[in-house]
Amino acid sequence: MKKITLFLILSLTIMLAGCKKETATQGESEDTEVFPVEELTLDNSSDPVAVETTFKDPFVEGNFYYTIKNTDIYTSLEQAGIDEEELIMPYNTYGSQELWGEYGEISDYIDETGIVIDNHQLVVLEINLRNEDAEGLFKKNEFNIYDLGLYGGKPITHYYPAYFSEAGKVDLAQPFHYTLEQGQEINVKVAYLVLKEDIEGLVGMINETQFAINK
Repeated sequence: MKKITLFLILSLTIMLAGCKKETATQGESEDTEVFPVEELTLDNSSDPVAVETTFKDPFVEGNFYYTIKNTDIYTSLEQAGIDEEELIMPYNTYGSQELWGEYGEISDYIDETGIVIDNHQLVVLEINLRNEDAEGLFKKNEFNIYDLGLYGGKPITHYYPAYFSEAGKVDLAQPFHYTLEQGQEINVKVAYLVLKEDIEGLVGMINETQFAINK
């Protein structure tokens, strides 16, 4: 019995690693700093993020700024103004091993009527992106929203983007990439499928910059 259990755990670990590798080819840059979830310390003691809260992107050369304009929580795609075909499988890294392998398809999160299933909710960030004088890692004016993750719960779960309003405009194979020339700015939406129990105290993070987004 112990051998069977160990085999199942190893199989799930390999499967999840493969999912992450596939997702990384779609969104993550090779220079993205990956934080082991078990080593993270979340600072959710601050007030919920205020409108016009701004922080700098630490991954690019030059000055590139995120401004959080708004955060909302929805229970359906219609409420959020998102079509189901626009969703991208997030492959969240759940802190609880009981949830490993439970969510492998969009249909595991969203039912046929567009309602978010059971214990998840849709968290949508409205963000202003401003490129003052920055250059992308691989192409001059190409950047990546995938580095902006949400974290919550105990043990901690890492939530990856499940929707990006600019997805596919640069490259269908890299849906989280977008272009923004120096001296320009753009307003975007990024959505995440988050466990209801993790909404309170949920933290956004890019590199070591954290911000509370609970409403």
